[in-house]
Amino acid sequence: MSLTKIFQGTQFSYSKVDFIPWKRCLQQLLKGKYDLVMNASYNAERAANYLYTKGYYEMRPAYFYSLKKYPNGLPDVTSGATLSKYKICGLAGYNYKSFNVDLSVLDTGSKNFNSVTKKVRAGRCDAFIARIEALAGFKAIGQDYLKGDIGYKPIPDAKASEFYMIISKKSKNAKALQETINKGIEKLRADGELKTMLDKYLK
Repeated sequence: MSLTKIFQGTQFSYSKVDFIPWKRCLQQLLKGKYDLVMNASYNAERAANYLYTKGYYEMRPAYFYSLKKYPNGLPDVTSGATLSKYKICGLAGYNYKSFNVDLSVLDTGSKNFNSVTKKVRAGRCDAFIARIEALAGFKAIGQDYLKGDIGYKPIPDAKASEFYMIISKKSKNAKALQETINKGIEKLRADGELKTMLDKYLK
């Protein structure tokens, strides 16, 4: 998503983009240390704490496993619920409600994808859960966490999730920023530019 294009001809611009652990990112946004976070799924707690923009793309839930240990994927996975028979990991602070997995048995001790893929490779997790397009996006910028020895399969009964940008309520002109981004998303969608941008990274 090109914020530069959205902000063109408006009062807004951005000076930098930081890549920090997701949980800390949300904490800093809540405090007003950041104005905007991209790639957020929806939940009620976040909606109470931040302003949501319109959704601008979808991502598909999947489980990621060691090809050395499970060349054909985890046996007998027919739904998110059936993953509970395995040791499944995830990332701290992420929203996994749409994955249809038993969250009570999910190990979310990892802060980033580098950490959670190491757990899978070391056999401390049978698999980790994430969205396919998230890993594809990292690969597109030169960070291939799968590196040919981790495979993935979509979680059979989990639906794709819509993603948004979220804005700090402590940000200066927060409502105006939300309205500007919403108008920009709608214009890019109407012009067909949004699909072209997303296809480049999410195919």
